Amino acid sequence: MGEPIHADAILAQLGEHWRMLAETGQTEVLRACAMTLLVHTEGPPSDPDLAGFLAAFELAHPARAIVVGRLEGAGRRVTAEVRARCRLAPGRRTQICSEQIELGATEEALADLPPVVAGLTAADLPVVVWLRDPAALDPGPLAGLVSLGDKLILDSDALRDWRARLRRARALLARGAGLGDLAWARLTPWRSILAEAFHHPARKALLGAVERIEVHHGGPLPAGAAYLAAWLRLLLPACPAATFVEVADGEGLCSARLHAQGLELALHRSQPRELELASANELLCRQPDAPLLEELLAEELALIGPDPVFEAVVEAVLN
Repeated sequence: MGEPIHADAILAQLGEHWRMLAETGQTEVLRACAMTLLVHTEGPPSDPDLAGFLAAFELAHPARAIVVGRLEGAGRRVTAEVRARCRLAPGRRTQICSEQIELGATEEALADLPPVVAGLTAADLPVVVWLRDPAALDPGPLAGLVSLGDKLILDSDALRDWRARLRRARALLARGAGLGDLAWARLTPWRSILAEAFHHPARKALLGAVERIEVHHGGPLPAGAAYLAAWLRLLLPACPAATFVEVADGEGLCSARLHAQGLELALHRSQPRELELASANELLCRQPDAPLLEELLAEELALIGPDPVFEAVVEAVLN
């Protein structure tokens, strides 16, 4: 059985880490922290791909990152590692640094993590939970970590039985906390193009004339396709019926078609990272999609509290 780990000991280790950095004397060290970013990951907390992503992401979004992962093996064992991510400020001899704490536990020791994590969050700053491990929503010790967040970010497009997972996430959130979804953030360029199309003077009348919505997708219905249909139904005055069409050679959300008095308005991917908006076979607009993870996370972090539009969409999708 491993020795228990306490938040105070980890914070003391982190303080010693900063002291050693400051004593190098080569540059001034500035600690930067705008939030606690609590990351649930499926594998070990020291995953190099995740560490590399966080190192780059925190340059623009300084945070105390706490990565919670699972360790293999039997027995009750918990590990903790601390590190700093630093960069030189432009034109200055100052290093701007963020913090990262990696916590790992075997299956038997998962119940030891919530009180430790609660003691490690940065005081008086928002806590954002980024859920990369769907199992953290299941009944069990890690579910309690979700309620620590002022915002929970998940990716419903990557979840099986995503409706049930969404319901569970909403039930775990603390009162007043926000829910974010990378599947919703991926729709931003789709929503922007459609909104611009309807605001075009020649097409404003179409807003109230849409009679039917078709959403095409590949594979099982993805959350993003359901979100887009719900958003359109809430946007359009007639609240037209939406149908989903599965295409054999597609993957995820493929296209949306709006039928209005004999006119079809279609939005689809023409290239892997491009969208086209066409009406009567006329190309109206082309805009790049934004599938990059850092862009999606940044969009969700721009609003820590509840998003009324997304909340209405989720309510429509789940009911």
